[in-house]
Amino acid sequence: MNQENTKTFRREKSARNNNVSSMIICTSKINGEDKLFEEKIPEWAHYVKVEDNTTYKYQFTNKELATFCNLFGKGAEGKYLPGFVFDMPINLVRKLIEGYVDSDGSCKKYTYSITSVNRKLLYGIGQLIVKAYNIPFQISKFKRQEFGCIEGRKVHQKDTYTIRWTLKCNRRMSIIEDGYLWSPITKIEHTENKETVYDIEVEEAHSYTANGCIVHNCQDMSVAGHQGTATGNGRINHGAGAEEGSGTRSSLMWETINIIKQMGEWKPKYVIWENVKNVRSKYMVHNHDRYMEELSKLGYTSTYELLDAREFGIPQARERYFTVSCLKGKKFDFSDLIRTPMRNIHEFLEQKVDPVYEVTQPSILECIGASGIRRATVIDQYAYTITTRQDRTPAQVIDLHNGKYRYLTERECWRLMGYTDQDYEAAASVQQKRGRYRMALYKQAGNSICVPIFESLFRKILLGETA
Repeated sequence: MNQENTKTFRREKSARNNNVSSMIICTSKINGEDKLFEEKIPEWAHYVKVEDNTTYKYQFTNKELATFCNLFGKGAEGKYLPGFVFDMPINLVRKLIEGYVDSDGSCKKYTYSITSVNRKLLYGIGQLIVKAYNIPFQISKFKRQEFGCIEGRKVHQKDTYTIRWTLKCNRRMSIIEDGYLWSPITKIEHTENKETVYDIEVEEAHSYTANGCIVHNCQDMSVAGHQGTATGNGRINHGAGAEEGSGTRSSLMWETINIIKQMGEWKPKYVIWENVKNVRSKYMVHNHDRYMEELSKLGYTSTYELLDAREFGIPQARERYFTVSCLKGKKFDFSDLIRTPMRNIHEFLEQKVDPVYEVTQPSILECIGASGIRRATVIDQYAYTITTRQDRTPAQVIDLHNGKYRYLTERECWRLMGYTDQDYEAAASVQQKRGRYRMALYKQAGNSICVPIFESLFRKILLGETA
């Protein structure tokens, strides 16, 4: 064959390979893996089986199948999970994970693992694990020697990553709380690599995503919130949310201390502080304890109690810690606060709602009734915690029947925080719609304090009214 013909042949071969029409799947020759694989091949899939030195190769000639698999990338380092995978129903996500483990993973006593040179791919699988099973995962890096030996051949080796998760474990290094995954930082490795980081900003709230991971920046002390950057001491740094001088909203409690110090003999008789349930977590409790100690030095006796809006007539599962500090050693007793039975949630819902509040996003519709990070809970007897956004997961929706659902309106969120319609109208009159909703009104409701709880506290403090 002359040089000109050789060039022509190479061009034709390249063009043929770019037209995806077939794919090859390899199985091991041990433990009868080829027979197990053949049992799973559907009848419509035609293939040719070829025996190699260490594997059986199955070549499938099916353009649609090959095109679909091509969506997941090529090569060990080029594979990735396309976006539609993360929006699939949970049953399909589990099938995908099970299939991956079956073909390229391992399982020992309920502990599953997958090893790859592709870190981004494993982080994507980790997100699917959280969605499918509502459990945490762990990713470890392994340094490999530069060269290794495979079947007598000297080959170049790359560092590998292993993801592990267990379906039965009493003690976990990571936790899932309120739909968010918390994993400890065991090591920080400084590299010279430059990666692209995307900042998704909505209403002054930032979400940063890079390498298949996403970090949300929300409230300062909430489990779902921004509580500081990572440190190298072997755990997540949860402490910045209320650390003195951190500049966060929750750190304003130290400004409260400073103000009281400057008031001298005019110090208030009572100081009330409200914050999320996470304020008494092991990562935040030191700030809360120190806050009460500082008030003690100023002559206050502090007590705290976890109060739920449902105990004060509001059909919303909203648990918050209230700390009441009384001057001159007087101890506040929460047990005799006036509590009222939870009202019917239909008293808080509007009868006629604009269709703009109907759920149309496929990503929300597909996770209705699911658990984990990507979930949309159907409201029944009471609403769940009102947040600053209703149209993103974790979400809560109202069943309109016939497969239709809607979000809570701004007015309904205000009602579920205990505000009157007059309060809402006054606020709405100075807020303009941006897009479909008045997002500022959602934000004000989500960041507010349940009014009936405050009213009960004031009835006891100011009027002496108790249960």
